[in-house]
Amino acid sequence: MVSLARAVTLALVVFGCSRARELRDDADAGSTLGTHMLPEAGALTEVPDAGFDDPSFGACGERPTGDCRGVNDFPCDFPRWAVAVAQRCQTMTECRADDWVRLGMNAEGCVESIAMLEADPDFVACMVAELGPYRCPCGEGFADHFLGFDNDGCFIGCTDELPCPDGYHCISGFCIGD
Repeated sequence: MVSLARAVTLALVVFGCSRARELRDDADAGSTLGTHMLPEAGALTEVPDAGFDDPSFGACGERPTGDCRGVNDFPCDFPRWAVAVAQRCQTMTECRADDWVRLGMNAEGCVESIAMLEADPDFVACMVAELGPYRCPCGEGFADHFLGFDNDGCFIGCTDELPCPDGYHCISGFCIGD
């Protein structure tokens, strides 16, 4: 009986209290199939006077927290929020922005820069309006998102199970803007 108790205790110590974490877990699960490689360092050009320093946003430390909260152990989830905003802005600006977008965050948790190969003014203005008034519980960092090549308007497919985003209606299997 004593050896059974020791075996159970040993099993609990070895297997029962393990907790693993990954500081970065990209969605590609380590595969680059079907993904587009990030541009080389310096290929993206920072958009000058994008508007993240707008005084109406207030001081960075006084801004409310945006939708960038992660789990308890990792409170910063800026990349998820940045991608969601980039996708929303892409749709709101008729899907005209192309290639990569990179958002830079300062040490206080406020977005301070946007870089693209070719900046689309409407897309940049949308990103500033969506991200500028908020801060994240993060340190300095960045988030990248691929918008696609040669975008010439939104061609979003839809079904009953996959409805269109706000501002669009499904007509003949495609989302058409209101």
